[in-house]
Amino acid sequence: MFGPLMVGELKAGRTVVIADVRRDPLTDAAAAQQTYERMQIVSMICVPLLRSQRLVAVMAVCDGTPRTWGLADAEIVEQVAERTLFAVEGARAAVKLRKNHDVLALAMGAGKKGAWSRDLALDTVWWRPELATLFGLDPADHDYRRMRLFDLVGPEDRERLPVAIDAALLTRQDYAVEFRFRHAVTGAWRWMEARGKATYDGEGHPRMLYGLGIDITEQQRAVDALREADRRKDDFLATLAHELRNPLAPISSGLHILKFAGHDAAAAAQAREIMERQVAQMIRLVDDNADAAESLAMLLSLGGHDTRTAHDGETAIHAAADFRPDIVFLDIGMPTMDGHETARRMRAEPWGQSLVTVALTGWGQTEDRRRSSAAGFNHHLVKPADPAVVSKLIASL
Repeated sequence: MFGPLMVGELKAGRTVVIADVRRDPLTDAAAAQQTYERMQIVSMICVPLLRSQRLVAVMAVCDGTPRTWGLADAEIVEQVAERTLFAVEGARAAVKLRKNHDVLALAMGAGKKGAWSRDLALDTVWWRPELATLFGLDPADHDYRRMRLFDLVGPEDRERLPVAIDAALLTRQDYAVEFRFRHAVTGAWRWMEARGKATYDGEGHPRMLYGLGIDITEQQRAVDALREADRRKDDFLATLAHELRNPLAPISSGLHILKFAGHDAAAAAQAREIMERQVAQMIRLVDDNADAAESLAMLLSLGGHDTRTAHDGETAIHAAADFRPDIVFLDIGMPTMDGHETARRMRAEPWGQSLVTVALTGWGQTEDRRRSSAAGFNHHLVKPADPAVVSKLIASL
């Protein structure tokens, strides 16, 4: 329809006004004349529409008779053309935005994410529907007041969350904080990671706050499961060590008895019997171990010490009240009353204030030592206790 000369004018951004296409040099091409005759076009105004210096469309107003167009005619067509293009571009942008919104909603929902923003000057808050859904709120309810959100946040995080955001605003840094919240519908506690940043006006004041909430409940559960598995592993290893050390303690003491018994055949025979029983116990892994106390008492007696033995906490307290020892060796894993409670009960007695108590146990981790110290033990020895260490400890009193 347009010849090369007219196309050149239009690409240059100039409006073309033709009073008679049959006589204008811009439309004298034979092919163009045939098109004009077929379409019954004699005069016209053609307005180019450019974007980024590129011709994207042409609006033409045509007449079937020769016509002298005025300047006002051309201006009206130019205004209509620009408004039409703006409307078309707006409609296309709306369609594209709608598609992007659908894709974003799909991504947000699949990733358990939701966005929000807050106008700090107007104190107005906007939430995407996905964020409302994560909290168990109705997306159709637009009354997402700040206090309502904080009502769902766990009490231990209710003050920490705004403090983290305020600190980020003060330092002009992005914020990231994890918190627990109660689902508004199910009442179940869930975990969320909040990330966001602020924009600032020309004077440096925070203007808008943008944030993203990510439901990390499943990730947190996985972390908790790993921690629990690690704790159970430590408990298992500690229990295994305890069960193996229990029979080793009397065996170790028996070896020292055989070494120092000399011509005491009875003591040597008793030591051998204890060791034989403990070898069998290592196979059975039994819990109660009276031989450990007896063998340690025999070893201390050979060293010239006066000893008494007891095999449970209550008996130990009564024996200590009568015997008034200088030092007490207590097995943490005693039946009826464990060593921790026995030590606390002894400490509560007037005669137990200056008593030296030594924990004898197969549990030797840091937490085990902390618990024995909290119960009032002066020392913590892991089975089998080295007789040399025991002798040195007694000699230091």
